[in-house]
Amino acid sequence: MASTPIPKKDRDDMVREACKQYICSESARDQVFKAYEAANASNNVDSFVQELVATIGTSPKMTVLYVTIGHALIPRLRKSYHAAIQAANMNVSDINLKAANPAPPAQLSVSRDKTTGKLPDHITSLAGSNEMHCKLRNKIETTGNICIFLSSPFVGMEEERAFFVERYLPMLRTQCESKAISLSVVDLRWGITEEQAAQFQTLKICLTEIDNCDIFVGCYGNRYGTRHNENCELTHWVGTSFEAALPFYPWLEKHKNKGITELEFRHGILNDPAIRPGLFLFRDPAFDESKIVEAGDDAKEIAKYANLQPDDVKFRAQLEDSVRSLAWDRPDLSLTAAQYDTPETAAKMMYDILKQTLEKVLPEEAMTLDPDTQVHTSFATTRQRFYVGNRNLIQQLMLHTEQQTVPPVVVEGESGSGKSALLANWIQQYKSRFPHHPLFAHFTGCNSASTQIRNLLMRLLNFCDDEAAATGAICSMSSQTMYETLPDALHKVAERGRKFSARVIIVLDALNQLENESFPWLPNRHVHMLDWLPDMPDNIVLVCSTLPGMCEDVLRKRRFSNIKTQPLLMQDCRTFIETCLKHDSKTMTEKQMSIILKSPMCGNPLFLSLLIEELVSFGNFSVLESKIAELAACSSIPVLLQAILSRLESSFAVVGANTCVGRIFRLIGVSRHGVMERELQAACGVLSNNNHLLCSRRQTCESISTVGNSESNFSQLLSPPVGLNVEPMDCTSTMSGFMWSSLYYAIRHLLVVKSGRFTFLHDYIRQAVETRYLNDDNDRMEAHTTLAYVLYQQGLFLDRQKETVNARFVGELAYHLTKSKQSEVCANLLSNLYFVEAKCASGLIYDLLDDFTSCGSLLMKNSRLSEDAMTRFNELKRMLAFNLPILSRLPDTLLSVAINERDSSPICQQAQLLMQKRQLPHFVWVNKQQEKSPCMMHIEGHTAPVLCVSVNGKRVASGSRDGQVRIWDITTGYLLTLITAHENSVNDIVWQSEDEIISCSDDGLVSTWQIDTTACTAIRRADAGAVQSLQLASTHQLLLSAHTFTNQQLSQNADTSQSGIVCLWSLTSCDMLTKVQIPQEASPICLSLSPDLSKLLIDESGSLLKTDSRYSIYSLRVSPTPELVGRKVIAIVPGIHGSFTARERSERPCGKSIVTIQPTTLVKYTIDKGNFLESNRSSNDIHESTILSVAYGRTAIASGGMDKLVVIWNTDLTLRSCLVGHAWRVFSVAFALHHQCFSEEEEEEEQQQQQHFLSSSASDSYIHEMVVSAAGIWDKRIMVWEVSQQHTSESQNSLVDSRPPHFGEIVMGGCFTPDLKYYISSGQNGHCSLQFWDVSNANRKSIICHQARHGTTSYNGSLGLVPAAIGDGHVVATSRSRTTAIFSNEDAKLQSEKALKWKINSPPPHLMHLIGISCSGDIIPLPGCKYYLFCDRSSTSIISKNKTEKPFVIPKLKCRVAALSPSGLRLAVAQQSSVQVWGIKPPRLIHALEGIKKEKSKYYAVAYSPNGKLIAGANSNYALTIWCALTYRILHEVYMWDRAYRCEFTQDAKMVLCGGDDKTIGLWDTQTGNNIAHIYVGAGVGTVSSGLNHRIVAGDDLGRVNFFDLKFCDLDVPVATASYEWNDDLNTWYEEPQVRCPYSGKLFPVPDSCRSAMMKRTQVSDCPSVIASETSFLNCALVISSPYFSNDSKKIRLNPFIADLRSLEYSAADAAYTLKQSLPASMLQQNLVCVMFDHSSFANTFRWLRTDEVMLQHGKLNSEKGLQLPQDTFVIAFFQHYAPMWPARTTEDRNAQQIYLNYDDGDRGYQDWDKIILPIAPTKHTWRKHSECWAMPEGVSDSYFHGQIIDFHVAGDTVKGRTHVPEKLTLTKMTFGDGTIRSRTGTTFGKMGMVRQNIAKFIKRAAGSTSSPYNLRRKLEEEERSTASIEGWKVVIYTTSLGPSDLSCEKCQTVLKAFSDASLQYEERDIVAAPTFVKELMARMPGSTPPQVFLNGKHLGSVEVILGLCDSGQLAE
Repeated sequence: MASTPIPKKDRDDMVREACKQYICSESARDQVFKAYEAANASNNVDSFVQELVATIGTSPKMTVLYVTIGHALIPRLRKSYHAAIQAANMNVSDINLKAANPAPPAQLSVSRDKTTGKLPDHITSLAGSNEMHCKLRNKIETTGNICIFLSSPFVGMEEERAFFVERYLPMLRTQCESKAISLSVVDLRWGITEEQAAQFQTLKICLTEIDNCDIFVGCYGNRYGTRHNENCELTHWVGTSFEAALPFYPWLEKHKNKGITELEFRHGILNDPAIRPGLFLFRDPAFDESKIVEAGDDAKEIAKYANLQPDDVKFRAQLEDSVRSLAWDRPDLSLTAAQYDTPETAAKMMYDILKQTLEKVLPEEAMTLDPDTQVHTSFATTRQRFYVGNRNLIQQLMLHTEQQTVPPVVVEGESGSGKSALLANWIQQYKSRFPHHPLFAHFTGCNSASTQIRNLLMRLLNFCDDEAAATGAICSMSSQTMYETLPDALHKVAERGRKFSARVIIVLDALNQLENESFPWLPNRHVHMLDWLPDMPDNIVLVCSTLPGMCEDVLRKRRFSNIKTQPLLMQDCRTFIETCLKHDSKTMTEKQMSIILKSPMCGNPLFLSLLIEELVSFGNFSVLESKIAELAACSSIPVLLQAILSRLESSFAVVGANTCVGRIFRLIGVSRHGVMERELQAACGVLSNNNHLLCSRRQTCESISTVGNSESNFSQLLSPPVGLNVEPMDCTSTMSGFMWSSLYYAIRHLLVVKSGRFTFLHDYIRQAVETRYLNDDNDRMEAHTTLAYVLYQQGLFLDRQKETVNARFVGELAYHLTKSKQSEVCANLLSNLYFVEAKCASGLIYDLLDDFTSCGSLLMKNSRLSEDAMTRFNELKRMLAFNLPILSRLPDTLLSVAINERDSSPICQQAQLLMQKRQLPHFVWVNKQQEKSPCMMHIEGHTAPVLCVSVNGKRVASGSRDGQVRIWDITTGYLLTLITAHENSVNDIVWQSEDEIISCSDDGLVSTWQIDTTACTAIRRADAGAVQSLQLASTHQLLLSAHTFTNQQLSQNADTSQSGIVCLWSLTSCDMLTKVQIPQEASPICLSLSPDLSKLLIDESGSLLKTDSRYSIYSLRVSPTPELVGRKVIAIVPGIHGSFTARERSERPCGKSIVTIQPTTLVKYTIDKGNFLESNRSSNDIHESTILSVAYGRTAIASGGMDKLVVIWNTDLTLRSCLVGHAWRVFSVAFALHHQCFSEEEEEEEQQQQQHFLSSSASDSYIHEMVVSAAGIWDKRIMVWEVSQQHTSESQNSLVDSRPPHFGEIVMGGCFTPDLKYYISSGQNGHCSLQFWDVSNANRKSIICHQARHGTTSYNGSLGLVPAAIGDGHVVATSRSRTTAIFSNEDAKLQSEKALKWKINSPPPHLMHLIGISCSGDIIPLPGCKYYLFCDRSSTSIISKNKTEKPFVIPKLKCRVAALSPSGLRLAVAQQSSVQVWGIKPPRLIHALEGIKKEKSKYYAVAYSPNGKLIAGANSNYALTIWCALTYRILHEVYMWDRAYRCEFTQDAKMVLCGGDDKTIGLWDTQTGNNIAHIYVGAGVGTVSSGLNHRIVAGDDLGRVNFFDLKFCDLDVPVATASYEWNDDLNTWYEEPQVRCPYSGKLFPVPDSCRSAMMKRTQVSDCPSVIASETSFLNCALVISSPYFSNDSKKIRLNPFIADLRSLEYSAADAAYTLKQSLPASMLQQNLVCVMFDHSSFANTFRWLRTDEVMLQHGKLNSEKGLQLPQDTFVIAFFQHYAPMWPARTTEDRNAQQIYLNYDDGDRGYQDWDKIILPIAPTKHTWRKHSECWAMPEGVSDSYFHGQIIDFHVAGDTVKGRTHVPEKLTLTKMTFGDGTIRSRTGTTFGKMGMVRQNIAKFIKRAAGSTSSPYNLRRKLEEEERSTASIEGWKVVIYTTSLGPSDLSCEKCQTVLKAFSDASLQYEERDIVAAPTFVKELMARMPGSTPPQVFLNGKHLGSVEVILGLCDSGQLAE
């Protein structure tokens, strides 16, 4: 970036500011600045830099200061300054390198060692000259291969070879593979067969391989090696080999007596030094001597290291001298010739030099490919080297894609069968054949990013949409947006291909390796379900591959064509082996080959690849054959992998890292989702960070708990948990960072990285690891303990200050603690609210519940926790499960949930302290339940009523009316499986096995389902109708089903009066064995089998056939064929509450006792000799309506009914408990732990055991049974209940009285009394009561229900809609008969503190006419309470209190729900699919608001904001829509999780509440649309209202009236504002500004004290001391915002509020002139008028308007002048008390008092003459300052607003500069001072500082709510936009390329690499490049140093945070 010249003053200021930020000492600042000035003057930069270093040092923290000074220096000094900084900051490694490589003098000018006579070592950083590099680079780019020849004597050098091949070669290969280059190393220690040796081909083969190599590496020990000796027959082969090679290499003639290794050295380098890069390493003779000493008398071992022939020492010395001489003579060759001490050192030196050389010669990444695409291309290239296998598969794929219509195809096969290689080679052939066809390939697992679904979707979208890819728009998309955009993008690319006659190919390899994460926007759908993969358009061919499993099953269900890989044939195996060996220049003998070919696993390519790779790395050729036999004998791939793991342990045993190999695989083996690299490093004791991967810092923190320590105090629990007092496995061995790299690359081919976590590449490795390392529990526990320790060391937060949560800590720690049996430590962790909140906020609520369950199981076996600790643990678990619905949707609301636990709960106490500290917005439940709820869990997910549940262990299956079957984990609430099973209602479910269920439905089908795959394995259909019930007799392999003829289409020739049948099916063959016809008078709806399977109980309903219901019992005979015989009948006595319906489901066990429903009572019968004797009967007044289901447990009986109750009975049918929680009918109940039924003998035995147990001391730990219940309609929940012990202490009445106030009802309506002190709730269904509540204490005062009768007036129950409270003590409500009823308070003043006594009586005469008016909707009092709006589905009427006035029916308006604007002039109406705004005077439709455009959309509620500016509507499509009431445009649209039923604004109109069927109440900001808070009520919310002090009242479907307070919602008390108001009574404006009470709407004049003080510019006390008579004003602050004119009319003085803030004076003329400066030039060419409006939303604002938009009054218009006006004269007039005036035209219809006007907006009406203005447009000659006018502001086209003329502009006048004055004078340029606001009284309602706090809040909020472009909010928004424009809404990284320490630069490069590796786009801003970057960084982060990362303008962190995010896999997120 080119730097622009900076003025000297600005440069000096830059230096001063930087010194201020980075230097604490003032004297040091002065010293630096003086030195800086001296440097500019003297041009002496070197001394200046030295002084800088001496003064401030070279800490990386000073980087910005150094760079700033560099920018501030004069330009000619900057280059020398940078050079001086770099010289002062010489890198240590560079110094060492120069010391090791001094500049060599020409021609042997170096001196030899005086003792040995050797030349010194010549060490270079890489090998070869620039010319060699250029030549080699061209060759690599052409061939894609690079070959290294490793030369050394055959024996004695095994260790060097092993170290290099096993440790370092994998790293070099990875380096080449990243550039799509294949690296081969020729090491001929084996590879020359005996046949070749017998033919004396050894030397020729060696030299030929050297000819083909690219880099030569020579390594020599003290032993010279084998050479020809005529006197030794053992060396005869050397001479013969020499003769065989001589014709091809004539230069050998001069070296006949030399060894083969020296001949390799000469041919490789010495003969032609410029032919290829090379390096030579010579071992220290001392090492060989030590080996000889160790060998002792072992002659064979001594021969490996000793020179045995004459002249060997001389030849060896001459060879080394020749190499060293060449290195020094030709420095341009960069030839290393050096001595090393150990084999490991040699291997390391080879690696270092070769690595640098490869970096020099490897090609750059293709410019046409992005890095991500390059990785996939490189992966495919490495698999295209050779392909051996069934070539027919490639041809089959080719033919498949050439078809006219190509279905998608999947390549199937076992792991290692060559699927990826097949696809890679097919891609290569296809592209060569059809180069113009677009082809996309994604190889999952080629790098860590490729396994993420987001990466795949992003790459696929970039491929489909080039334009979007070029702009980078796709990278910024969310995953959900990508998912939704993909289908359109695919159609787009298909159409583009069709246009060019090209077919589009998409290849997706290894779908099963994609991370199987869930989609937040698709509940319980995972990646492997392939929902994200849409059906392909016609022109796209999809080819994919997968292993057997879920992906394969899904693809088969979608009817993909399949191609299956096959094992290799024998000839293919041979070719495969030969090709692999040839790649490494090796061959095998036929014998060796036959050993491999005889292996039973040789047909598997993966097996052969692993075997050959292991052999290539094997170094001892003397025992090669036995090694081949050992590996080939492996019976499976896991066995072969165990051999490989053994070799890895041996390889790293030398450096003490052999235990680390097992430790790494052990940790990965016990992990759930893999292990991070930093965790493996910590477990292995790595000393330092490695160079190739990012590692994060480790945190050392103190422990929260000790094993067994249960007395953690309260303050400790509030501290973040960051440590653990447990010892890991032995970690005493340490490892260097480089050694870790070696180990990593040695095992890398066995692992795959997914989201930064290492896991096994395939399951074979897992099997091998489990067999070798995890074969007992101790090994597993040890590994879990280590992982727990490592995770605890990391800490809860990556960034403690910003509380950036460590996802690994919260996600895995508890799991590993439980697996390592550390239950107490885990319990303390899970009891910590910090940890639980962090895990919940990470979206791991189900995982968290699983942690609690696992830990709880351990604690039950052996717990040392105290009672308090155990209580806290259980309370948290219960809270999470109970509030599962909201925590799964809004995981960050945990504290809001915890604070509403019962007050005695320790969780509530912790949450209160945290909330007080954080001040997070939340609801406080005032009248919350203080008793422990028996409900253990709420499970939500069904979208239709749940009709049946069936429990199997920890799983429960549920069926719903929409045909879905869902399988849940009952311990966590997690949805395991979703099956779309039937087209109609699912009526019953039974478990056939652990993996299969059977379901039945109204569609007549009985279907069997495989749970894991959701596949239907069997369908049974009978010639009947709906299937109502199932019973399974597993021992007899029988299935019984009950059918009713309710659907004629399903029953052939069935009559509606036909009874049902019971069918008996074979479980194995699915055949119907027999069917039993039920007698004509009933239909079977439920079946129940006795425990011994001898009797079948059938519940026969007569409701379908209009007959009586009964129970029939049959004997089940199995042999010879199953049949039912011997029917006996029990009649049902009809109850007073109703009878059975066809929807009833019940399980009624029968053995020697049965339980029947009749119909609100349970009756128990015993069976004696075939007779039924009644033994017990339940109470008749528990269930208030029909019982729908009953279940039998071991110790109890459960029933559920239409009254929403779940009742638990003792086995003798005495009441145990009533469970209240469901909000609708309970269709099904089942016992969770022991749901099987048992006989009478078992009952008696169980009762005896229970009584004995209850009397024992162990009863506290008794595991109670659980009941699972399901409900329907609006509830749709499954609830899990704890069954209490046998109840004896409480009476039946106390159990019944614990029900909610409106029990049996749904609270659908409610309203406040006018003074907001009382609330009236209205119930629907049941008793239909009206209840009266004291809002202050949430106590019910009185109740009226339909059973009450007084005198002649009867109330038949509330319809449940909104009643109307009248100020004189009466309430008007809609009765159940849809007529009006009136209630009165005996006190009638509503101010008495005594209990209210409401009654139904004869209303006063003036209200009598209201009784009986038809009303099926809301009743709304109009302002003044003189008129009422009655909403009815047939008509909407306005009815007066005055009975003489006739009701006025609003034409064409039919509604049940409406809301009135505060002015009383507008009515918002909720219609079926829209919201309409109607005018009241005259009645007319003004506007239909646009909302959600979806089918079957219905608005249930509508609300007006208290200020009349907003309208809200609640919708059946889950939406809450907010409109502007002035412009009618949509401002925000937010969503619930079920239908939104009721909405309401808060009193200050800044927030809106909404409740609905998702059982929550939400709170949103009306300005931003952001969600502020949520609360889970537990039942559908039917009504919600907002009252004083933000007290919220909500009624729900459970019959409760709930009271809430809003806390920390940044809410202000309502503000009363003084402004000019319209006087309806006098039909004119008030002369003085009025204050309107925000609650009652009453107007009050501004107090005299306020007015006089304002005129005198003195303080005035705030509102409570001024208007004490109006009690509602005690809760609001008075704000004066209207203009007041002083005596000098040229000045306008504003007192924005009464406080310590000073009054502001502005010149109105200045304000107008300043505003004119911003007008466009085109507008200045017209005559303009400046108007200051004085009312409505435009009050106190200035506007420059055209003269035709402004009207003056043409004199006073009286009747005399008016009658003379011509027809159709333009006038502006008031109409029906509207504040703005409307344009109109006169008509002929007129008289002395009125004239009939036609308004421009279509309205018509009479108007008085004095309400009409005859306007004239102002001109330069007619205007005067402060004259009245009426004007249209911009954006308004139909209304004139009152104002005053301030200035006039003549067309063409010039505009001169003037002092800036804001457009709007209210709340703009205020001096906030210290914000102290004093009150005369000091307190409000006893709360100190409430007034001043809320006024201070108001100032800030009001500054953001004005319409002025100059206000505070606009300023902040502009700053944000400017920041955003700078940032471009992306990642910005501030870096430095210069600094006092290289550490800053290294950190910058580390951060940049992290973002590059994650494939994330970013903008780098090097502060050295431009001074603007320095200023930006100093302004944003004063005192910081690069690197600093910003995301969308917000600071993300420095290198530590980025590394932590990278390691945890959260960086890309």
